[in-house]
Amino acid sequence: MRMIQALLTTALFFSASLLLAQAPGPPSDSVSIRAFDRIVTPSGEVKECLIADPNPTLGRDLNVKIRTVTTVLKAAEIKEIIPRRSAEEAYANWVKWLRRESRSATGSLKQGPMRAAAELALAQWCRTPHVKLNGKRPMEAMAHNHLVMAARADAGNALVYPYLLASFIRQNKLGQANLTALNEEVELYLRAQAAGYSSPDMDYRIAIIMSRSLRVPGGAVKYFQRVLAAGEESSAANKAQRRKAREVLSSVYMDRGEVEKALGLYDELIQPQLTPDLNFEGFYNSAVIYTRIGGAKNTALARDRFAKASELQPGFAEIELRLAALDYAAGQYKEAGKRLKAYLARVPGDLHATIDSAMVDITQGLFWKAGQALQKALDETGEPLVGMRARLGLGSIEELRGNLPQAEAHYRSAVSLAESNPLASLMLANILVGQGRTDEAGELVAAVRSDYVDSQALFGVCSRLQALMENSSGDAAQSSVHLEFAVDVSPEDPAVLEAAGLAFLRQGKLEQGLGYLSRANTLQVGRPATLNGLGYYNYIQGHHREAAAFFDQALAALKKNTSSKKEAPSAEARSAKVYATNARNLIRDMERLQVWVDEFESSVEGSIDGWSEVELYGIDVGLVDSNIVFKGQQTGADDKADGESGIRLMRVYRSRDLERVAVRVRIDSGRVAPFLRLSGPDGERSALAALSIFRDFEGRVRVRIRTAKGDWVEPVEPTEEEAATIKGASYTANVTWEDDRKFHTLEIRKARSEKGSLRSNMFDLYFDGEKVAQGVQVPGLSTKYQLSVMARTDAIGNDYSVTVDNFKVFRAKGKRK
Repeated sequence: MRMIQALLTTALFFSASLLLAQAPGPPSDSVSIRAFDRIVTPSGEVKECLIADPNPTLGRDLNVKIRTVTTVLKAAEIKEIIPRRSAEEAYANWVKWLRRESRSATGSLKQGPMRAAAELALAQWCRTPHVKLNGKRPMEAMAHNHLVMAARADAGNALVYPYLLASFIRQNKLGQANLTALNEEVELYLRAQAAGYSSPDMDYRIAIIMSRSLRVPGGAVKYFQRVLAAGEESSAANKAQRRKAREVLSSVYMDRGEVEKALGLYDELIQPQLTPDLNFEGFYNSAVIYTRIGGAKNTALARDRFAKASELQPGFAEIELRLAALDYAAGQYKEAGKRLKAYLARVPGDLHATIDSAMVDITQGLFWKAGQALQKALDETGEPLVGMRARLGLGSIEELRGNLPQAEAHYRSAVSLAESNPLASLMLANILVGQGRTDEAGELVAAVRSDYVDSQALFGVCSRLQALMENSSGDAAQSSVHLEFAVDVSPEDPAVLEAAGLAFLRQGKLEQGLGYLSRANTLQVGRPATLNGLGYYNYIQGHHREAAAFFDQALAALKKNTSSKKEAPSAEARSAKVYATNARNLIRDMERLQVWVDEFESSVEGSIDGWSEVELYGIDVGLVDSNIVFKGQQTGADDKADGESGIRLMRVYRSRDLERVAVRVRIDSGRVAPFLRLSGPDGERSALAALSIFRDFEGRVRVRIRTAKGDWVEPVEPTEEEAATIKGASYTANVTWEDDRKFHTLEIRKARSEKGSLRSNMFDLYFDGEKVAQGVQVPGLSTKYQLSVMARTDAIGNDYSVTVDNFKVFRAKGKRK
C-alpha cells in the first residue's frame, strides 16, 4: 500500500513538473539571469566579464575585468555586447510579457487556465533557488502574489493550491494577520471548492481560520468533519489536524447540547487495533467531557477513563489536575490537596496550579498558608490572569474571615487586572450584597448578563446573585424564582441545590426544600449547611431522633474539614457549627430538661417582668417589642466610667433547680461589653462571689471569676502541650464575637464529671454553643444563685445600645414514680 502511494506521489510530481514546463512564458533569453556581461568576438567566441564603462557601445574600446584581471578590449575585437541581467530586471521582463499577452487581442493568455499556468510558472521561478544567484531565490517576496493571481485566473487549477496553502500559512499567521487578509484567503478556497477542487489540508485551513480567527466555530464544523472523514486514524499523516478537528468539534457539540456526538468523536479512538496514543486521546478527552457533564455516574466514568489514560501515558501530569478538580468538587479536599502537591512537585513553575492548591487550603481553613502562596504568586507574575486569580483568592480569605471591606478591595483589583473575565465582577457583586449595597451589585450582575447572553453557566450564577439581592430586600418569593432558574442551569451542582433548598425551607415550603436538599446531599455527602437544613426539616416534622442525627453529621463534617487549630474557621463554618450545636443541644434538652423562658412581656415601675433595673448611669433600660434594650450615654463620676447597667432577676435559684442558664444578646451600637453573670444573692455573704462570661472591647469572649474577697481572676490559657494535662479552670478556645449586629448566645452550664454526673459549684461556659472555658469553680459561691444581664463601657460620654432577646433557665425534669 505504501509503495503504491509513493508511486502515485512520484507520478503526480512529474506530471506537475511537465505541465509547468509546457506553460506559456516569455522567451527564455529575456528572463535569464546573467551575473556577467558577455562579449562576442568576430570569430564567435563568447567572453564573460564585468564591463567597467558605464555606457558601453560598439565601436569603442572597453575596460573589462575577466576573472581577476583588468584589461582593455579593442573595438575591433567586439562584435556584440550582451549586458548582464539582475533578478529584478528578469522579473520585470516577465511581468511585461504577462501584461502584454493578457491584454492584446492576439495574446496567448486570454483563457483562464493558460493565464493561471503562466502565473504559477512565474511564482515558481520567483521562489526557486537559482544557480546564478548562489542558491538564492530570485524574487521570493513576489511569489505569493502570483500564486493568488493564478488561483483567481482559474479557480479549479489543482496544481496551484498546495503551493498557495503553504504560502498563505507563512503569510497569514493566525493571531497576527488582519481579518481582511484572512477573509480573502478563505474566499479563494471556497471558490476552489465551488470549481471542484478540495483537499483535507484546504478543509483544515478553512476550519481553523473560521474557528480561531473569525470566531465562527459553528461555520467550521463541516470542514472539520471533512478532515476527519478524509484520513485513516492509523495513518501518521495529518494526525495533528485530526486531533485539532476533534477538539473543536467536541466543543461545538457540547455547546449545542449534542453530548453523544461529542463523546462519539473519542469513543471511536478506544479500539485495540489503533495506536496507544490514539487510545490515550480517546480515554482522556472523553473523561474531560464526562467531567463537564457532571453528576455522580458521569464523574465515576470520568475517573475510570482518566485512570486508563494514565496507564497509557504515566508521565502526563495534567491528569492529576483533572482528578484534583473532581476531588474538590466532591468535597474530598485533602485528596485534592495531595494531588496538587504531587503535580507541583513535577511542574513547580505552574502558578495556576499553585493558586488551585491555595484554594483547596482556603476551603480547609488554612488561611495563612494559602495567603502566603497567593501573595508569592502575585509577586512572581506579570500575567493578568494569574494576578486576577491570586487577588480573588486573597479576597476569599478576607471574606471568610468576615473582613468584607478588605475582600472588596482585592476583588476590585481583580476586576482591573482582567476586565474581560466575568468571574471577578461576580465575586465583587457577591461581596457588595453581603454589605447591603444591592444597587451596586445589581449593576455588575446586569452588565455580566448583557455581555454573556449566550452563557448558560453565567446565567445560573447571575440568577443566584439576583436571588441573594431579592432575599436581602425581603422579596423571598422572587428570590426563589431566581434560585429555580439557577437549578435549571446547574441541576447537578450541590451548592445551587443547597441554596434553593434552604430558601424554600425559610418560606415554609418544606417538601420543595426537602427535595432540593436531598438531591444536594446525594451528589455531595457532608455539606454542613445541607445537613443542617435536613435536620431542620425533620425537627419541624417532629422526627427528633432523625434531626439529631443530621446535626451530628454536620458537626462531624465540620470537624473533618478543619485541618489546623491555629487557623480560625471561616464565618460560614462558624455559623454552621453554631446552628448545629444549638439545634442538637435543643433536641437533647427536650428529652431531659424542662425550660423556663422569659420572653419579657410586661413591665412595671423599676422592674421588667420580674427583673430589676440596676445602676443606670445614664443608660435607659426598657421593654421594646418583647426585648429589653439598654440604650443611652454613660454618665456619672470619673470612677463610674465603667459603671454597669442592666437587669437582675429578682428570683433566687437554688443550685439543684438550675442546670444551665442562657441569654441571647445583640450589640446594636457603641463600645460596650455585655455579659451574663451568676452571683450570690444580695444580702448574703456570698454576694461578692460571681462568674461572668462577656465580650471584651477587642471582640474576644472572655470569662471572669470574682471571689468572696472581691478579687477578679480569669481561667488559665494553656498551650497545646498543657491542654491535655491542666487541672482547674482553663480556656478551651480563643473565641471571637464578630461585630455583626446579630443575636448571640451567652451560656453558663454546670460542669459534668467523666461519668456524666453534675459537679457541685463547677461550671463550663459557652458562646453560641461553642465551649469557651471549662472546670471553672467560684470560691465563696453558695448553693443559691442570682442571675443578671449587664453591660458596661469604658469612658464617660460613650453611647451604646444593647438588646436582650430572651432568657432561659434549664433544670432537670422530675423523675416519674
